[in-house]
Amino acid sequence: MIAPAVSADTTAADQVNVANNQGDTTVTYVGDKTTDQTVVDPNPSDKGSTPEDGKNTTDNNGKQVKGLSLTAVPSFNFGQANKLAATTVATAKGATDLTNATAGMKEAAAAAENSGKSSIFVNDTRGGNTGFKVFAAGSSLYDAAGNQLNVSALHLTVNDGVANGNQGVITGSKGVDVYHATNLTTNTSAAGTDTAQDTKDVLSGGTQANDMFGKVAGYGNLIATGNDKSTGDTATGAVSADLTLKTANALDGQAYNGKITYTLQDATLTAN
Repeated sequence: MIAPAVSADTTAADQVNVANNQGDTTVTYVGDKTTDQTVVDPNPSDKGSTPEDGKNTTDNNGKQVKGLSLTAVPSFNFGQANKLAATTVATAKGATDLTNATAGMKEAAAAAENSGKSSIFVNDTRGGNTGFKVFAAGSSLYDAAGNQLNVSALHLTVNDGVANGNQGVITGSKGVDVYHATNLTTNTSAAGTDTAQDTKDVLSGGTQANDMFGKVAGYGNLIATGNDKSTGDTATGAVSADLTLKTANALDGQAYNGKITYTLQDATLTAN
């Protein structure tokens, strides 16, 4: 089962949520937490290629696991420049919104690197010793006119967290490219026929409306792992991102927007 992601101020213990916690970008990847009531197979026949609601945000989200929640994720602001060269790497520190943090999140933040201001937060109340994994997938970047930024890579670096009172700790991964990550994070069908996400962006001959890269829970690359004692609230260390372009792009103050979709799941689930 894939775990739910809930807003920090959600209190209903039996609320049904899914693993879809997203960050928006504009050569600024700005944070936005999403709670979606739709619970469907993340790998149906369309393989996450077609939006069901026309908004490209709720198609094929993962099945819920009660008691495991992604409670906060960082945003990334790469700033603006008149032009970036083909090999330019723009680096941004994460910025996590803790405005509605629970008491447990505040305790985890107090012990975390940079007071949790750029961390990923997870709440695990399952009471077991399973642990969890966090995956990420970055979408394409478009401006208001539908022009796509020609991106080569979006690397996330997640520093290790600090052990909580239960000796639970999240270990981060370094330099993981999550741009257009299409790997299925786990098997979801008994037949074992699940496949990687199949979609196209504008630069590949598709359309912006049907470009589902980075917008579907259940796909992505591993960026953090919680050990088998990671119960309660835990946080990673600081998270940063590097954005690399394929070609020289005249930005000219345009705002390029996109999403990073995070999938949180039980550590015992294995990828296809």
